[in-house]
Amino acid sequence: MLGELYQREQRWADAAAAYDRAAQRRPRDQDLKVRLATALINVGTTPALQRAGATLREAISADRSHARAGYLLVQVERSLVNAAGAERAARDMLAASPDSIWGKYALAQVLADRRNYRGVIGTLGPVVEGLRTGKVDSQGLDPVRAYEQVAQAYHGLEQYDRAVDLFEQARGLAPGDLRLTRLEAETLR
Repeated sequence: MLGELYQREQRWADAAAAYDRAAQRRPRDQDLKVRLATALINVGTTPALQRAGATLREAISADRSHARAGYLLVQVERSLVNAAGAERAARDMLAASPDSIWGKYALAQVLADRRNYRGVIGTLGPVVEGLRTGKVDSQGLDPVRAYEQVAQAYHGLEQYDRAVDLFEQARGLAPGDLRLTRLEAETLR
């Protein structure tokens, strides 16, 4: 597909145009709409982000449980600094799929943006514990991202021991990640 070629070359506007033409020919193909939205997100302008949001809402209205579309919509709303829209999109993801780790992670990101650290821990803490014990499937989410999000929430609450413990667990999953080492060091200051 031409859009994929442009995407590999990071020619985002051309990729968006190609995906748009393909989506017009196959209007029921929600994955094409998500690809179009992804290209628009990478274009990065406000009008492109707004169009990406509208395209993602179309995909979600056809398939409420489309996790990638839901997660991308949350990110679009966050990029547009629409906290209410981002939270609504994350909560809609969870309403459609209550066990969605991606929905919980997206909601935790929105709550972190608002500095609602207790909300982050309440939303994502049980997921991290389930990932640690093997009782929860990651559903493709890098567990390090979840650990880091909860660790930063504990840091925000000045519960430094808990934050350091989670950063150490995350470093155990990604020992070469210097960013985690830096975040842990900042917590220890």
